[in-house]
Amino acid sequence: MEYYDIKVIVLLKKNMKFTDSSEIIGKNISSAMLKSEYLMKYHKEKNYKYVFGNFTPVEKDGIYKEGRLYIFELRTFDEKFLNHINKCLKDYESDTIKVITLNIKTVKQRKIKFIRTINPAIVTTEDNKPWIKKDDLLLLVRRIHENAAKKYKRFFNMDIGETEDYFIEKLKILNRKPMSYKYKGIHLLGNKYLIKVNEDEKSQKLAFVTLGAGLAEKNSILGAGYCEADWR
Repeated sequence: MEYYDIKVIVLLKKNMKFTDSSEIIGKNISSAMLKSEYLMKYHKEKNYKYVFGNFTPVEKDGIYKEGRLYIFELRTFDEKFLNHINKCLKDYESDTIKVITLNIKTVKQRKIKFIRTINPAIVTTEDNKPWIKKDDLLLLVRRIHENAAKKYKRFFNMDIGETEDYFIEKLKILNRKPMSYKYKGIHLLGNKYLIKVNEDEKSQKLAFVTLGAGLAEKNSILGAGYCEADWR
């Protein structure tokens, strides 16, 4: 198993609040996809696609600055998508960003000890409401596991099969209050997690899927659930 990581260096063309940046990055990726007929169709598919991180370095005052260079990373398991989006992002420019350079690397699966969400992950319950701390913790773990299993099937065209347990051995919520994303004039709530991953083969596969495709929901729209790993 492996995923592709595109490091995108951009020049910011206007000041931008941290709370707005995820939606703006997502919109720019979607806009770049319009340059490819294949990606235009791909974008319309209701399926798991990719995940992206927020701008780095993070500004202490929460305002990304006009005229400065920032980096965001875009990850995918789909090589065809990678090839098309790489061409579309080269020399891409909008009213908010100008792409300066791209760097692609391949990340191969290896043992994962912990996963930490960099961007808050969005998890909804069966009634389509956001999971919050007063809700059942086991429900949270199950929803994250099921989402990862669906992504595994999407990208590798096979079921993960029955598992003895969820891929999550332990889970810690890192924020005191829910964190929000701005999206189409509303706020979507999410949380940051530190997850200890079980050591069995299937758990490790599902954990790796969350790195390449994002943890939980809204990964390719807002970059929600973008993670980093503590490799063993």
